[in-house]
Amino acid sequence: MKEEKSKIHTPGGSITLKQAKKDRAPRLFIQDNEQKVRNDFSFEPILNHFSAPYLSGLRFSPHGKYGAALLEAQAEQLLVLFNPMTSTWRKLFEGKIIDFALPSDQTVAILNKKEDLLALHIIGKHPNVVPLPLPCIHANLEVLQEDELLMRCSTGDSFRWWKYSTLENAFDEIQGVGEIISVASSDKASYMISLAADSSYSIFRTNDRGIAGNHKQIYEFAPDVFPEKLYRVPGGFLVRARQGFFVHYLFFPSNGPQKETPITIRKQYCSLFHEPYIGAVSSLFFRCETPVAINHAVRFDIQSRRISTQLQTLPALDSTAVPNHEFAIANDGLNIPITIFNTSTPREESTRTAPLLVLTYGSYGKVFPSRFQPLLSLLSQQGFIIAIPHIRGGGFNGSTWHKAARAHKKERTVSDLRAAIEYLRHRYPKRIMIGIGKSAGAWPLFASQTFCSSKLEGLILEMPLVDPLRQITSEDPYWAQEEKEWGNPNHRQIKELYTKFDIKHLKDPLPAIYLRIGQDDALLPAEPLLQWTSDLIERFPRLPLTLDIGENTGHLGAFNLYEEITAQAHQAAFLHELHQQKFFNGKQAKCLG
Repeated sequence: MKEEKSKIHTPGGSITLKQAKKDRAPRLFIQDNEQKVRNDFSFEPILNHFSAPYLSGLRFSPHGKYGAALLEAQAEQLLVLFNPMTSTWRKLFEGKIIDFALPSDQTVAILNKKEDLLALHIIGKHPNVVPLPLPCIHANLEVLQEDELLMRCSTGDSFRWWKYSTLENAFDEIQGVGEIISVASSDKASYMISLAADSSYSIFRTNDRGIAGNHKQIYEFAPDVFPEKLYRVPGGFLVRARQGFFVHYLFFPSNGPQKETPITIRKQYCSLFHEPYIGAVSSLFFRCETPVAINHAVRFDIQSRRISTQLQTLPALDSTAVPNHEFAIANDGLNIPITIFNTSTPREESTRTAPLLVLTYGSYGKVFPSRFQPLLSLLSQQGFIIAIPHIRGGGFNGSTWHKAARAHKKERTVSDLRAAIEYLRHRYPKRIMIGIGKSAGAWPLFASQTFCSSKLEGLILEMPLVDPLRQITSEDPYWAQEEKEWGNPNHRQIKELYTKFDIKHLKDPLPAIYLRIGQDDALLPAEPLLQWTSDLIERFPRLPLTLDIGENTGHLGAFNLYEEITAQAHQAAFLHELHQQKFFNGKQAKCLG
């Protein structure tokens, strides 16, 4: 069985990244517009040559002639330049690579970290090593247009944006009106999404492609629409925006009578995700997804401005997968939105009483992803209900939603989640409830277990943040960002806040827990988490705990596709075992104060 991982559209056809179960490495299938395979390029010889276990990144030049592949070797990362049509390749760079881009067929740009400092390496016609204009704890690269790069630099408490010309060898800082969210450029103008002090979003344009001053507002978004990213496309530019749980796009033509009036590309009850392209394509393609299903592809013809759909052979989004949008009432009276997917049909008793999964996040202004997730799809088809409370600390209702639960207000993520759990208890009284939290999404779930009223029957915690006082320190390379989000644990008020939710305040009996730890997790290292786990077992020796310590596993999961599938299979087995135990054994033990 082949799994399609990514598709890139070109004027002459498409490039698809796939991997068959029998393949050790992924392949590129290069097809023409008649779907005939022009070439089948395998990364296996490259991985074998460098004894690299996996491929972790892929970029193409603007015209698609060359690609660059990032390999994870034993000690370092390797960047390899390849020609997908001739199947030739050569090593470009070795080191700690933060990001890379191909601004032209002749040039590769690499953000490299050495001794905690970032530098920009330019390889090609004008090779150079360029120190960054200011220290960045993290940065990423995008191609603005040929021979021009966009760099977004995180200083911890803010973001700075820079344009770099590979021909002029110069950085220029991009100045905006308010906080810059995203930037795109064409031959004659630059565009940027800006967030104003009053939490309103707008698009500004500079007609001379200048980087400072002369900004003209061309569009203001409705208060409940939150733009996320700009894309330069043939014939104009795209804006990816979110309204509620789902994502849609706005297309702004570059000329004509509708120049500043966007065309909305949207499908009801699903999020659209833009598929990348190379060259001057005539159509744009989008995938229509929810966490539990994929419906179809959406095609937007740039010249005619027409939207059409193309059916796919993937799990279909039917009427039973349409979500409900409900609300819990927080302790301060605010409505907390909950998106609920209930696809079950009354086939048998165990299906009608399958668990309810509570998925949450609530930090960094991020919204729980609305992309398709195979595990959630499988569970949904077997009667599991998927509930996603959009608690404060996340970004469901914009920056104000995020700021309402940061630092000394972080407890609000817990109280909002408690309100959501209590609402779901009354809404689905016959269902056992299992919480799933990844990274920072684990903390409010685990902290809520200090209250009997928010007791869950099970928890799945992946690469979790469960003890901010133990896992976040000033030695963290992202300390400036973490302090802004979680507060300084050396301050008495912050320390008291998190102490209220530590291990010694948990209510017995605890739910069954599946705990996944990545040995190569750079964001939340394994050692403090393992010590926390030891303390948890010592305090609760009868705790039903499944511990999954993954080799070659980082913060986002296993580096190898099939190792990640195996980890998800283990989680599915944990959920089904818990379901069977609770279904046949009755209700859980009483929570002890």
